[in-house]
Amino acid sequence: MSTPTMNNYPFVVTPDPDSPDEWLVIFPDLKGCMGSAESLQEIGEVAREVFDLWMHMAMEHGDPIPAPARPPSRGVPDWAQAAFPVGVPNLTANDVARILGISARRVRAIAQSRGIGERFNRTVMFFQEDIDRLRPNNPGRPANP
Repeated sequence: MSTPTMNNYPFVVTPDPDSPDEWLVIFPDLKGCMGSAESLQEIGEVAREVFDLWMHMAMEHGDPIPAPARPPSRGVPDWAQAAFPVGVPNLTANDVARILGISARRVRAIAQSRGIGERFNRTVMFFQEDIDRLRPNNPGRPANP
């Protein structure tokens, strides 16, 4: 059997009730697989660490590894396969591109030039209210910064 990958297992991100400035990262399909991130930027790293540790321990002890309850989403970064609480960016560049009718590459270029979006590793995520701020001003390519 091959080692399961994190992109097959969705996880949930929710505010930590015991520490309002932190986020809980929970893999519902993997009993006890959870961690705490001190910032939005750490969510992906924390998810990777707790997933890898959980899998390592399960394999080391010969514990069964449950199959994911639902299939993974295509085109969504593995850390973002979650039910985001209010106040967390939940739109990818591809989502915004579909809404605005432009390419995801153009969305990322506009976002970078205007300082819009939250960066998680190599992925930039956007709030719903960022959409209007990302509308292109002029047709064509954005100027190089």
